[in-house]
Amino acid sequence: AKGRVASMVDSLRRSFPLEGKVVERAVRWVEAEALHVTIASVEVPADALYDVEDAVHAAVQNTLLKPFTLRTAQLGCFWRSAGSGWGRIPRVVWLGLEEAGLSPLLHLPPGVG
Repeated sequence: AKGRVASMVDSLRRSFPLEGKVVERAVRWVEAEALHVTIASVEVPADALYDVEDAVHAAVQNTLLKPFTLRTAQLGCFWRSAGSGWGRIPRVVWLGLEEAGLSPLLHLPPGVG
């Protein structure tokens, strides 16, 4: 699955509506190994980061989560001002997921989601 998403990102990168060198200076593209699904976004104080990471890891290890399939949906981005007359450029490009199939992510055990 990551390979297919990485291929989509490469395609988007090649078809981006700015000259290649400008895009490479303005946009930081994430490697396929860093692609992830964000389940929840929370603020964690820097001094508690490792404790939270350990707690989530322990919760996941104790979960009998079976493999499941996710299907991609819309593609979008969060914009930022580019300056220098470029207008706006994407800060983050995201790929949405179809609601059907999200049930395993919506019903994670306490401490995971």
